Amino acid sequence: MSCEHCPCTCVSCSECGPPKETYLAKLQRLSPIALADPQPGDLWNEMLSWWMYVVERDGERVVTMSASGPCTFPIDAKREEWTLAEFRNMLSYKSGTAGTWAMCDSRENDIGWYGPESTRKG
Repeated sequence: MSCEHCPCTCVSCSECGPPKETYLAKLQRLSPIALADPQPGDLWNEMLSWWMYVVERDGERVVTMSASGPCTFPIDAKREEWTLAEFRNMLSYKSGTAGTWAMCDSRENDIGWYGPESTRKG
């Protein structure tokens, strides 16, 4: 990989500045934060084949909508309510391995499509 300004093979040089965060680094940074404090607009995915939005958070209550691709939210999504402990447990590996089987892709997404009038499954 080379910088766009020079033929070096590093990810960063004095001309280009610090390296940009990779997608994997972003997932690894966001996931523990979103697991500890889920917020409406958090988007979780599993290898880009399953998606879950946090759509509500009220203290110990977390509401999500999830679907497998190809899908359209909210039409194809399943609404589920969790306690905070259940939510964390659902995303955690059951083998004792640290971490989660899904990764938080982004936070603060627009979930204006969600509301009492949303079409929901489940």
